[in-house]
Amino acid sequence: MSFFHSVLMILCLICSVCLSACNTKDINHSSVSVLTGAIDEDVTERGTAIGDTPPTLLLKRSTEIDGLTKVALHYHKREGQVAPRTAEIFISHPEGLVLLNSEKGDVLQSAMKDLIVQEPNSGVLRVIIMGTGNLNTLESGVLAHLTLQGNLSADDELFIQERRQYFAPANANIGVTLESSDHPQNLREGK
Repeated sequence: MSFFHSVLMILCLICSVCLSACNTKDINHSSVSVLTGAIDEDVTERGTAIGDTPPTLLLKRSTEIDGLTKVALHYHKREGQVAPRTAEIFISHPEGLVLLNSEKGDVLQSAMKDLIVQEPNSGVLRVIIMGTGNLNTLESGVLAHLTLQGNLSADDELFIQERRQYFAPANANIGVTLESSDHPQNLREGK
């Protein structure tokens, strides 16, 4: 393993530990929830959407062709929300799907961030976003494009696992909301 890869893995480990061990007393845990209602449905502050405001994190299944499923991981920064510099997001998927490819979205390219996608357990993808040597923040847009091999039935779905921490710094997690499922009934149209 080259020196660069060793340094990258050490930084990845440090980032993971920092995300997991952040001081959770600074986070409003009631603000992290899952969106399951209709798109234009108003929900309370504990919910995830107010009017047409999209969730902070969203999965969109773009295509399903010849056993390949393409999914985009979107991020939406709300007004007044602290922009994150790094992220660790876990995505669950049905057994039998295999990660073939991952590509940086426009947000990571413009922020000069690295994308690492691992499969620590069967049925789980770990998406790590970090920037070695820069403190650039993430703006709204597509974080990553994931290509999975395997067939999904009509009832199968991929979803973002609900956690207390997704981003660093810790205060970037305040007000985080999810559209956790990519199931066609839950997909949002538009941007």
